[in-house]
Amino acid sequence: MAKRNVGGERLKKILKNSIARYLYLSYVDDIPLEPTVNHRRNINSFGQSIKKDLRFEADDLRLLISELGFKDVIIFDNRINMPVEKVFLRGLFELVTGSAKHDIANQFGRDFSAQSRAFSYFIDHIYMIIFII
Repeated sequence: MAKRNVGGERLKKILKNSIARYLYLSYVDDIPLEPTVNHRRNINSFGQSIKKDLRFEADDLRLLISELGFKDVIIFDNRINMPVEKVFLRGLFELVTGSAKHDIANQFGRDFSAQSRAFSYFIDHIYMIIFII
């Protein structure tokens, strides 16, 4: 009689249940999807390195965010929301450092999809301010 791989079957069942739950939540409109990783990255969390990392002082960044007319919370098309400070810092961080997407995701948390949406929103907003208005 062949030995049955009980551990492998259990893992497959967990994986199937996880995928089913993800697909269910993805298509239910009234349940917002929240990220599994959410580092609390804000202006204060940079500390003394903010001038070196982002080329601005903390007070100047706060002024820029308000003067550029960013909303308080950004809601993306996939119903995930992100505080404006995080979107702004994330966008500025990519422009200043040129870091790879996985490094930015490690720095700011969230998945690549949310990171991509945040950067796209940041660039679109800046573009509209500078070139359209």
